[in-house]
Amino acid sequence: MPSNDVDESSPDVRAIVQIARDFSTLVAEGNLERVVGYYSPDVVYMSPGVPDAIGRDAVAKNWQALLSSYSVRVKVRVVEVKILGDYAYDRASFMLTLTPKSGGKKQQTGGRVFEVLRKEQGKWKSLRVMVNSDK
Repeated sequence: MPSNDVDESSPDVRAIVQIARDFSTLVAEGNLERVVGYYSPDVVYMSPGVPDAIGRDAVAKNWQALLSSYSVRVKVRVVEVKILGDYAYDRASFMLTLTPKSGGKKQQTGGRVFEVLRKEQGKWKSLRVMVNSDK
């Protein structure tokens, strides 16, 4: 899913949009270590219907559970990025497809993401992530 709604002329904006592109590829590959590497150690991940995942270890546990049971495809379309010094936020939409590794019917859902990022040692990391479903 392209992210052509965002002006990528700023190197920081371009870096954040690239994270979304790379994230989709790494999730499809099941590369847990690199997926989790995009999160700050201080991350809080908020998803509907489940308790907040607080800290990178909690987020890693959730991703591990998902990636061990499903082949995951996620398409992200970044629609807004705002840089505020060493902090930034972005808004995006996503489409998530889960195919059970044990066989069975694919599940598909979509929604929106709001994310606050912080520049840590020169790299943008997800600090707060809020996901909601459009279903």
